[in-house]
Amino acid sequence: MGKAASTVSWHLKRLKQEGLIAVKYGGEYQLYQIMNCELVYDVISKYKKSLVDVVVSNYTEMVEEL
Repeated sequence: MGKAASTVSWHLKRLKQEGLIAVKYGGEYQLYQIMNCELVYDVISKYKKSLVDVVVSNYTEMVEEL
């Protein structure tokens, strides 16, 4: 994920506190389960960059380098 383990742990703890994920312990591993798939989908859809946003951003960066 490119983030420090402490950062990921902090966010997972908050998601668990809010009831968005559940944690299952399987031996030496912790397994995380999304509890409200519809809410997660709505949030990702709302904040995900569209193809147009990506193209415009790339074009802008290219022009700025000229």
